[in-house]
Amino acid sequence: MDQSFRTVTPYFRLRYDSPWEYELLTYFVIAVALTAAVSIAIASVVRRYRDRKRAKQSFRHISVERGLSESQCRQLEMISIEARIVDPLLLFSSLTTFDRSVAQYLKQQTNGHVAGNTKLVDRIYKIRQRLGFDQVPTSHLLPSTRELPLGQKLMVWPANGGRSGFCQCAVTHRDDQAITAVPVLREDEGFFATLGSGDLVKVRFWRDDDTEYRFRSRIIESVPETTGITIAHGDTLQRIQKRDFFRLEVQFDVVLYVVPSTKAEGVAKAGVTAVSGTPVAATVTDISGGGMSAIIDGPVPDDHVFVVDPKFEGAFPIAGINCVIIDQVSSPDGLQTRLEFRDLGGRSESDLVNAIYRHQIEHASRR
Repeated sequence: MDQSFRTVTPYFRLRYDSPWEYELLTYFVIAVALTAAVSIAIASVVRRYRDRKRAKQSFRHISVERGLSESQCRQLEMISIEARIVDPLLLFSSLTTFDRSVAQYLKQQTNGHVAGNTKLVDRIYKIRQRLGFDQVPTSHLLPSTRELPLGQKLMVWPANGGRSGFCQCAVTHRDDQAITAVPVLREDEGFFATLGSGDLVKVRFWRDDDTEYRFRSRIIESVPETTGITIAHGDTLQRIQKRDFFRLEVQFDVVLYVVPSTKAEGVAKAGVTAVSGTPVAATVTDISGGGMSAIIDGPVPDDHVFVVDPKFEGAFPIAGINCVIIDQVSSPDGLQTRLEFRDLGGRSESDLVNAIYRHQIEHASRR
């Protein structure tokens, strides 16, 4: 084996004439390492300080651009600090971040008793208005109950029992503290008489051309004199992809045509006044934005559907709608049939839902 490389290895070995030279080199290496570590730490601190200073300058610059006063700017800074937001500038552009941060800040500052600090709530709500976060376009998802528009209809249930059914209310005021609503129907003015502060309620509502929203909350105050209620904002706003419509009990006659499912499409289009099918007399017993129940005389063949008479001129805009049979149950009056609407013919569900609500209000006013 070739051992010629051993003749040059001594030149690569450090030689010391005394031990202190070895110690001196060791101390030198340690000093260099410590100096490098301290330099890196100082550079990091300086960089963070500059980044924070730059971010603060940007924060104040954007505050001025958005029309916030000096006190509002400081308030928003406090919110970002308390909420520990990584990027405080998101408070100007992200409604979700703003809502989450405000909710956390109010909870920390008031120990959960927001009603006791109306001045703070008012300051924050004015900031919300200035930033344009008090309204959400219908084309956007609603991130929280803090953006409910005035006039929004709410369906409210007591969560722990009590009076049966729900109370249909309309939002009359909303800020970062709570929602104020009043019953739509006169007969419901005493609905919340037995409920007091802290009682839990379940709330459902729909926005135009949108799906259903639900949340649970508690009553902050119930005022029998004004029939109004104040509801705390819900911690979690649940969005339901498919609506669970309110079902109204009714009693009216209608003609349904039995047609093959392949020939039912397009009947509900404007201008269609006749259907080539077998007419069947039916009595509608309840109706919702998604379907209805009716009593008919006999069964319907498989792969057939019902089409509402295109000439129907009743209280509800269902003329020409295709109806798929969900199930049929025998009753003394005939077959109780549940039907689901499949073709609204270009009409929105909200038209039918609004007609149902109007019918409920008119019926209640005649009592």
